[in-house]
Amino acid sequence: MDMLTTIHPLEVKRKINELIREINRLAPVAGNGIAIARYSSGTIFSVTDAGDGYGTASGSDQYDGPFTVELLQEEEKQLVRCRDGQDENAPYAGYIRVGSLLKAVEVRSWEAKNGIVYAEVLYEESESEEGSGSYSIDLYFEESLPEDSDPKRWILRIAEVSADENGLWNISQIWENGDIEVTGRWLR
Repeated sequence: MDMLTTIHPLEVKRKINELIREINRLAPVAGNGIAIARYSSGTIFSVTDAGDGYGTASGSDQYDGPFTVELLQEEEKQLVRCRDGQDENAPYAGYIRVGSLLKAVEVRSWEAKNGIVYAEVLYEESESEEGSGSYSIDLYFEESLPEDSDPKRWILRIAEVSADENGLWNISQIWENGDIEVTGRWLR
């Protein structure tokens, strides 16, 4: 007769955790001058000029990638625009990946004011079909970030816009990492 062995649940849990730690240790991590973009078709590693500490390919302190925020003078008013800084004529500001969904976010322009440009992803459950829902993904420019603490809402500050005492506009680019990838437990 074969020997029966008892498997202790705590030992199984410990081994699984050990395996997860080993896999996480082997996973590539972005750092200064290295960007990682994961897609269903593969992973792309990008190297930028990290010598200036800003991680921009141009070697200057001005970010010029996806979701670049800039100030424009159009007729009599000033506008804040979010666009792809690498292509002046691109119809998209950049891409936002949420789980397996990839959405191209259109270029947006707003009248200049003190505020924050941010990306928002909101998952809304379907009222008709349990366990299903949809994402709304877009760019916004508001005086402050939404205070709603919905656990299925994800917000990323892209830039802050402010005017000094002389009325001169200043844009502080916060997001300087290319296209955006959202991860979290609530992703479907």
